[in-house]
Amino acid sequence: MKGAKVLIFIVFGLCILALGGSYYLHKIFFDRIQYYAQEQDRSAEKIDSFSVKLTDFRNNLDDFNTRFRQYSDTLERLEETVSATQQPDATARIDALKSDIEGLRSSYLSAIALLQDKMSALEIKVGPIKDAVNNQKVELGELSIEKKK
Repeated sequence: MKGAKVLIFIVFGLCILALGGSYYLHKIFFDRIQYYAQEQDRSAEKIDSFSVKLTDFRNNLDDFNTRFRQYSDTLERLEETVSATQQPDATARIDALKSDIEGLRSSYLSAIALLQDKMSALEIKVGPIKDAVNNQKVELGELSIEKKK
C-alpha cells in the first residue's frame, strides 16, 4: 500500500512537472511569434517611411526640373529682348551666360536621368519587399499564424 502511495505521488509530481514545462514552452513559443510579428511591423513601417521619402524626393526633383525650365525660358526671353534692342555687348554676355546654362542644363538632365533610373530601380525593389512584409506569415511546423492587419 505504501508503494502505491509513493507511485501515485511520483505520477502526480510528474504530471505537475509536465504541465509546468508545457506552459513554459508554450509561453516561449508564443512570445517568439509575437516578437517576430512586432519585427514585421517595424520593417513594414521602415519600408513605408522609405517609400514616402522616395516619393517626396521624386516630387522635389520634378519641382526643381520645372523651375529650371522656367529659368531657361526666362533666359531665352531675355536673349530675345536684348537681340531686339541690338546691343552687341549685352548679346555677347547673354551668349556666354546661355552657354553656361546649357552646360549646366545638360549635366543636370543627365543627373536627373540617372537619379530617375536609380529611383525606379529602388521602387522596383521596395514594392515586392513591402508586399512580402505586409503579407508575411509566421510558419512553424504545422502551426501557421498570419500577421493581423
